Order: sequence, then C-alpha cells, then structure tokens
Amino acid sequence: MLRQAAERRAGGEPALLTDDELTARAKDGDQDAFSLLVARYEGRILRLAYHFTGDGNDARDVAQETFLRAYRYLHTVEGGRRMSAWLYAIARNAAIDALRRKKQNEALVGERSDDEVLGPDELAIRREEARVLQQAMHGMPAHYRDVLELRYMHGRRYREIAVALNLPIGTVKTHLRRAKQRLGQATAEQFRLAG
Repeated sequence: MLRQAAERRAGGEPALLTDDELTARAKDGDQDAFSLLVARYEGRILRLAYHFTGDGNDARDVAQETFLRAYRYLHTVEGGRRMSAWLYAIARNAAIDALRRKKQNEALVGERSDDEVLGPDELAIRREEARVLQQAMHGMPAHYRDVLELRYMHGRRYREIAVALNLPIGTVKTHLRRAKQRLGQATAEQFRLAG
C-alpha cells in the first residue's frame, strides 16, 4: 500500500513520498517506510563510508551500522530536518568509530611486538605519552579531532578528508593546522604538569 501511495498522488500522477513523509510513517512503525528511506540513501552512505575507510567491507559495515543507529534514534528526528544531513552525520560518526576500533586493534598487535623489544621503562614512557596524546585529542572540538585522526592515524590525503567530511580542502588544511597547534599546546601543558 505504501509503495502504491508513493507511486500515485492526487490526480493519479506518479510521485515519491518526501523524506519527511517517510520519516513520519517510519516513526509510526511502518517498516516499509523505513525500508524506502534506506533504499533512497544506501548508495550515498556507502560512498561516504568508503571515502572514510578506503575498504569495501568496512564501508558496508559502516553503512549497516548507520542504518541501525538511524532506526534506533529515528524518534529523535525533528520535522523539517534534512534526512540526508542527519544520516551523513551518523555515517561519519560510525566511520570514525570503526577507524578508531581498527587502529586500536592494530596498536594492540603492534604493542605486543614492542613489548618484546622495549624494556619496562621505555614501555611505560610510551604508554604515558599515548595516554597524554589521547587525553589531549579527547578535549578538542570534534572537527579538529576528525581531521587529525583521518590524516595521521589513517593516512588520508587532504582531498580524501575533504570529501569524507564534506569540507573544502582549504578548510581541512586550516583545521589541521589549528588542531596541531592545540595538540602541541595541550600535550606540552600535560607534560609540564607531570614533570
């Protein structure tokens, strides 16, 4: 019935339901309405996720996580809010979460091999440096933290970061410069206090 309604409007003319209409129906429990939203945005979310992850399997996982989160929090969407912007924000956060998990897993594997080479003092110093760096990054605004992680933890180029975050390249470079300045100040302050 929903698909028929999407195909026909007043006067029998073909028409699609708007995002707002589909969202309202999905909020009322209409599974078909949510499925139509997924179908409408799935390709775009996959492309965005691929720009972040650079891996097809990871991108599919991020897209799946995006729509799971969207379904779970659909009740929070206010009328008039663009569905595309809301889904992109969820996908961006899901992709960054996935990259963080991947980086942490890689770090754990690398840390095990470092444990064999480094002595206890060197290992303690590295862990403390990592803790201070992580704490400093956590205290930064999200837009600075995102560009730092994509550039230095995931090796993305400026253009890739710009596409992934939907920003001009100049803005990416400015965010990166300011983020590095803040990071340097925050870590210097932490080490000064610790010393």
